[in-house]
Amino acid sequence: MTEADGAAGFAELAERHGVPGAVFGEIEIGADPAGDRLRVATHGVVNAATGQPVLPDTVFQIGSITKPYTAILMARAIADGRTALDQPAAEILGPNAPLSSDAEASALITVGQLLTHRSGIDGDRFTDTGRGDDCLERYVAGLGGVAQMFRPGALYSYSNAGWVVAGRLLEILYGKPWRLVLRDQLIEPLGLTHTSTLAEEAILHSVAVGHTDRTTPVSYWGLPQSIGPAGGISATAAEVLAVAAELVRDGGRLLPPDAAAAMLADHGANPPGLQIEGHQGLGWMVGRWQGEPVFGHNGLTVGQSAYLLVLPGLRRALCLLVNGPGAANLWFELRRSTIAGYGLEVPPGSLATTGAAEPLEPWLGRYARAGEWIDLVGTEAGYRALVEEDLELGGEPERTDYALSPVRGGLWAGRTDGQLSPTSFRVGRFTDEQRAPGRPAGDDRYLYAGSRINHPAGGV
Repeated sequence: MTEADGAAGFAELAERHGVPGAVFGEIEIGADPAGDRLRVATHGVVNAATGQPVLPDTVFQIGSITKPYTAILMARAIADGRTALDQPAAEILGPNAPLSSDAEASALITVGQLLTHRSGIDGDRFTDTGRGDDCLERYVAGLGGVAQMFRPGALYSYSNAGWVVAGRLLEILYGKPWRLVLRDQLIEPLGLTHTSTLAEEAILHSVAVGHTDRTTPVSYWGLPQSIGPAGGISATAAEVLAVAAELVRDGGRLLPPDAAAAMLADHGANPPGLQIEGHQGLGWMVGRWQGEPVFGHNGLTVGQSAYLLVLPGLRRALCLLVNGPGAANLWFELRRSTIAGYGLEVPPGSLATTGAAEPLEPWLGRYARAGEWIDLVGTEAGYRALVEEDLELGGEPERTDYALSPVRGGLWAGRTDGQLSPTSFRVGRFTDEQRAPGRPAGDDRYLYAGSRINHPAGGV
């Protein structure tokens, strides 16, 4: 297939899934940057209201792909002896800085748990604490009233708040704002010119705006600056791939080889149904497909989505950036067709329905965490998960109705109409060892929706 054929195929897929605009990058990683071979394809517009086209160097918000960037900064700090994975965060933050409403649990949270979603901090708090250089400090100071979902280290639950704490630790360790640590330790060493954390920097370039549908731009541009270390970077596909390439080169210009390897080490299994099933590294989801190692991350912000997949053994990486709905299904098909050209298949995942799951009756009811409420209900047509999400980012609450199909044990696969890749729902009960130290005994049920754990409503 020629490069033109690939670009035409990308445009056809993007059109089929109705995305307003997108850019897709694929890199063959050389021994050094001069040996990299990059291909970029574009589709659509940066803003349906202006009609300006997406360019190869258009800047998109990369959302949670920011987390591996923050993890790289922390891996650098660890390599330099500034901290360690097992150091309690409280030792760096100082006294009187609780990270949740559970003082005992807060004192136990380590640097490593923040980087692997095992802190137990209820994670989707998008508090806007202003645009000053103290915004992370102020955000962390407000965590004392946040729920502690489980004992630190006992379980996994995706936590944006934990990554803001990690960013604040970097500020203390380096004596400067997180965005400047990012500039000094990553952006400038790689010579990146289109990677930034501030809107006033992004608008110096062709920049994508999120959309609620194919023709309607969002009414506000991005996440609060206080969420920076968890999801605040904007970049081009080419520059995202440039960062990934350095890790494939054993850390390259970013990290010593042993520190780069440590980022992909096994820090425990991540929940079933993620884009890469296997284990959690430092910031990265890590797995193996037909014997080939893979790692990557996804991102979601205000009307924008980002996807990164790295195959280090093949020295290849893929990045898709999209500014509207349809992104998940586009990535599902694009990823599959692209890696088929490498002789690989995307594994079917662990959510194939078998009919062998346990009955859900003992778990029916309402569950909640910060910004999300889920009703597990039984109907004549079967079980359903009714999800309402309101992250208080200025938009309307989102409501989604998932039809549940049994997988095994307490695991169920949820799908909406037209959803190609299912969402996992998993029920269980906390053990005494898993329960947060300050949480009283009582209803010990929990519900995972995707990668996040929920308590019975009234217990959060």
